[in-house]
Amino acid sequence: MRAECERLARELEAEHSVAAADALGELGPKGACAVERLRRATRDPDDSVQIAAVEALGKIGPAAVAAAPDIKEAFFRYGHIRRAAREALAKLGPGVIPEILPWLDMELDQYGQDTKQTSPDGAYILGKVGAPAVPALIEALKMPQRRQGAAWALGDMGSAAAPAVPALLAACERESEADVRFVMIEALGKIGSPANAAIPFLERLVKELALSLSRDPTL
Repeated sequence: MRAECERLARELEAEHSVAAADALGELGPKGACAVERLRRATRDPDDSVQIAAVEALGKIGPAAVAAAPDIKEAFFRYGHIRRAAREALAKLGPGVIPEILPWLDMELDQYGQDTKQTSPDGAYILGKVGAPAVPALIEALKMPQRRQGAAWALGDMGSAAAPAVPALLAACERESEADVRFVMIEALGKIGSPANAAIPFLERLVKELALSLSRDPTL
């Protein structure tokens, strides 16, 4: 298999071959010998080669985590590659966490008023990483620029984010911005039964909202 990987890597570099990149991806982790060539291929002049290289790196998985900066660069540089890059980054495992956490800062303006949109990209990727990202996201809940993205990511994990429930609940209780609090409440709901400790707080919120509406129906 190593010989096949090296043959395909040479073909990719010499011929700018989409087929070679695709075949390397199909090798999965056994395609790791070609990571450096695939990294270079993410900047190939041919759009189709760029996409094939990014997708192949994702299929190789954690063994290709060194390519995270290249895939992230491709995401921001080439509009046509964004979906493939997002999916590839989500497959690189826990090693991608330090590369993606700062992304939450950049995404602050993406949330807007529509909190029912698809999770922003950085939050989506960390959500796919799952439980290994929880400790970093607990810390991110304390950071003004990252707290909303952290809540998105934790919600996307579902029950895997159970260890974050106390921190998420505390963040929700101290949150003053309604849109951010909504994302946090939604995350608690997505976590499910491990977040049952939040029920008294949520019941209190409902009562407070009902009282506010009774005083001012225009709210």
